[in-house]
Amino acid sequence: MRGAPAGACVLGAVQLGLGVALVSSPRRVVALIGADHDAATRIGARVLGARLIGQGAVVATTRRVGVHQLSALVDAVHAVSMVALAACSSQRRRAAAASGALATVAALASAAIAARAEHAP
Repeated sequence: MRGAPAGACVLGAVQLGLGVALVSSPRRVVALIGADHDAATRIGARVLGARLIGQGAVVATTRRVGVHQLSALVDAVHAVSMVALAACSSQRRRAAAASGALATVAALASAAIAARAEHAP
């Protein structure tokens, strides 16, 4: 097998793109989902964006199954933390729900990529 497993380049590119958008224009991204864009939300968006840039670059370029499993775990933990935030903060509920939903999709995609790569010849 050469390069990243099937689907990893697409997932990594999506993560990179979202990460760049969150870092460079957090107010616009947060406004797109209809959430409050106060200073704390913008800072959180930028931190998440930085993580997504790093994660996306690694996901798109590695074939190591363990890295894709770790990526799935990171996104799953993020999704669970967003459920907790949505439950505790009505002000941040919309942003947490959107972020949690995206993290859930990314976790499932990374898990599928890892499973497929694990069984590849």
